[in-house]
Amino acid sequence: MKNMLLFTVLIILSCNSNNTNTKIYNEQNASNLRRDSLFEPLSKQVLSNFLIDSILNFKLTKKEEESTSGYGYKVNTILGFYSNNDDSKKVFKLYLSDAGGAKSILGVGAWASLDFNKTNEFTKNINGKKYYMKLNNKNKKGEMDVLINNRFVVQLKSKNVDSTDMYSIINDLISRNQVYFENARQPM
Repeated sequence: MKNMLLFTVLIILSCNSNNTNTKIYNEQNASNLRRDSLFEPLSKQVLSNFLIDSILNFKLTKKEEESTSGYGYKVNTILGFYSNNDDSKKVFKLYLSDAGGAKSILGVGAWASLDFNKTNEFTKNINGKKYYMKLNNKNKKGEMDVLINNRFVVQLKSKNVDSTDMYSIINDLISRNQVYFENARQPM
């Protein structure tokens, strides 16, 4: 959304000026805004390999794959359902989405660009990555999102899983797949 707004402002500004240098500058900025969306997202089959069969004391019980496209963008997402081996009430869903670098399409614009700290909703920078957490202590639900290399979004939605375990789960997924996340920075 932020990129689209900036692009629109640049177009409007370029219409008000006959200056060739301004026009070239605005075209370069618009090109830079599109640059991140030029990468092809990883296929659902490749993304599916990022899911781990067992994390902490949780076991992968089901996988789903999804592709969405529109307005020249394509987003591939995989979803893993996990349950605790000892306590069936402890469950989480793990989403991994790739839009080929178009992070605005992934809906991360607000939390990835701002720092905030409310009672049960906040952002943190941990090991160079931006995390978003939302906890509901009444119904013991939680959500944690992290943006990786301005390309991938990992989202964990849990029930009856504490925030320390949520962080450990995401951190384990990232560390086990770090080489793949790094290599995916390059155009496909």
